[in-house]
Amino acid sequence: MLTDALCHLGARLSHLLPLRLLKRQAFLAAPVHQMREKIRLRFQRPARDASSMVQFTNSTRRTLLALAGGVAAALVLASRSAASAKPSKPKRILVVTLTKGFHHDSIRVAQNTLRQLAEKQDWEMDLADTDSELSERITPEGLKPIDLIIFANTTGELPIADQNKKIFMEWVRAGHGFVGMHAATDTLYQWDAYGKMIGGYFDSHPWFQKVRLRIEDPNFPGMRPFAEDPEIEDEIYQFRNWSRNDKHVILSIDNTSIDTSKGKREDRDYAVAWARMEGDGRVFYTSLGHRQQVWNDPRFQEHILGGIRWAMGLATRG
Repeated sequence: MLTDALCHLGARLSHLLPLRLLKRQAFLAAPVHQMREKIRLRFQRPARDASSMVQFTNSTRRTLLALAGGVAAALVLASRSAASAKPSKPKRILVVTLTKGFHHDSIRVAQNTLRQLAEKQDWEMDLADTDSELSERITPEGLKPIDLIIFANTTGELPIADQNKKIFMEWVRAGHGFVGMHAATDTLYQWDAYGKMIGGYFDSHPWFQKVRLRIEDPNFPGMRPFAEDPEIEDEIYQFRNWSRNDKHVILSIDNTSIDTSKGKREDRDYAVAWARMEGDGRVFYTSLGHRQQVWNDPRFQEHILGGIRWAMGLATRG
């Protein structure tokens, strides 16, 4: 048993040893059965006299010392490798909740919910809720560490300088993520590129009631809870400058659960959530999120977490 243990230990460590040590201790590179045979012969060799016994003892000692040296060398190499390995950098998101129009009373709940979701995913989260915070973040330097930006119930014309709007759009198209929630489509009407990126603009909310959602892509991340329980009460948007042609619709309204005569669209196509590509960047939007109760709903939380993960390239359609 000792012989087998020594042989297997030497074989497992041999690939970790420096070349010069391998040359000095050639037996470590030998196949296990050869090493076993060599050591067996050494232990079985009869000692004819005292001098041969001394030789046998010294040979065995050298073998054991060589193995001990191999263990030490392997431990040193492993320690250096562990010390030099850099931990993966956590994802960093910027949540914008600044409003220049209507201010939702659910914004504080939204901030807390997004922070909790970020903490559970081991992401870092920055918040921009004032003019100065947003102006500092939407700059070339401010965007460098950010992987994803979320506009959660933003409204109106946000204070982003024209040159930084261009930087922002280039940042998204370069492969970063953007997520809009509820009133993010009630934002930046005077910036056409933003409207195209997010997929449309708010055009009133004809329904504030319990509706039944139609799951158009059950394989999109975060859809499982709504597939099991598709009814939810919230403020329901309709959109202008909106078409299915440039986006992948994930959720829409089951029109049997609403009075469609209240809506404006001739096609009666009332989408709720979608995803699209903006250059190499990923954009996800959901119109849910008006009520505080919705933000506290585990189904909605899984829905937006799935969209965030998809927008950061951390999740794909199942």
